Amino acid sequence: MKAIIIYIVLLLCSLSAKSQNYFADYLIVGSSLTYIRFSNKDFDSYECGYDEFTWNVNAGIQLSKNLFAGLQLLNIYSSEIATKKDNYLIYGIFTQYNLLKKEASRLFIEASLNKGNYCTALDIPYWNNDLYYFGIGGGFDFPLKKISNLYLDLSFISYSILNEVPEKYSYTQYIIGLNYRFNAH
Repeated sequence: MKAIIIYIVLLLCSLSAKSQNYFADYLIVGSSLTYIRFSNKDFDSYECGYDEFTWNVNAGIQLSKNLFAGLQLLNIYSSEIATKKDNYLIYGIFTQYNLLKKEASRLFIEASLNKGNYCTALDIPYWNNDLYYFGIGGGFDFPLKKISNLYLDLSFISYSILNEVPEKYSYTQYIIGLNYRFNAH
């Protein structure tokens, strides 16, 4: 039943979007790296906390003049300081709305729905299967003049866990990355 509903929604979106001149005008493929370190000194002056390294890969397609949608995958490597890093995943769908009228640069707001296993609760993030996240944020990407169709992406996204988890907090990601536009004019 779920598959039928999803198919109908996608079909209606596709039919609606195909009537517009901008549908699938270009594809954006992006990649970014983020490093965050949180540390404090404990009572004995030992450093405690955690660090995380995130590699975000995404691909999106233009649906209308200002609307984009796509898929994303976040590979998160995180651990307590001075211990072996664990690997976590968050993946899902996103939509972006461009606030600028010109097409060269984009100033956008973003919303996403994701699934993963990176639980940001208590002091140190830990593994917890079947978590759902709602992401909200924004960003700006602008062309690099020397390389055609290559854009610098500067963004900030906050992912809130939708599941009931005691003492949860949002996973935030600042993004410094590169986007490549295929079939861009």
